[in-house]
Amino acid sequence: MTRVIRQGVQVDIADPTTIFSEGRTGLTLVDLWLSTVNPYRLESASRVMSPDYQWPRMTQWP
Repeated sequence: MTRVIRQGVQVDIADPTTIFSEGRTGLTLVDLWLSTVNPYRLESASRVMSPDYQWPRMTQWP
């Protein structure tokens, strides 16, 4: 099913395989943010950041 029309309201549903093959999530705001911060779709390993992590203290040697 790609289109539903009921009582004058039309809803188009995108094909999930097309969405995922283009590297998109299907969530409009998420896809817009991703295309803004990574317009060339560069790939890298995933990372998880935690606000609880304390970076080691760095000191300078003379």
